[in-house]
Amino acid sequence: MKELTQKQNRVLIFIKLCMESKGYQPSFQEIGDYLGIQPSAVNNHIKALERKGFLKRTGSHRSLTILDA
Repeated sequence: MKELTQKQNRVLIFIKLCMESKGYQPSFQEIGDYLGIQPSAVNNHIKALERKGFLKRTGSHRSLTILDA
């Protein structure tokens, strides 16, 4: 299994926490605000999490599925 960078791990944890507390995924803007990065950088982290098998994008930005990687 591929390892996550610190920011990728923080993105994944934040998505999980939002899903548990709010019932839906955060927007890329919300993730960026949390990490202090631009939404385009969030998109890059999401793509890396997909490649590594931790997330699956199922449509729009808020349609992510967390996989058991």
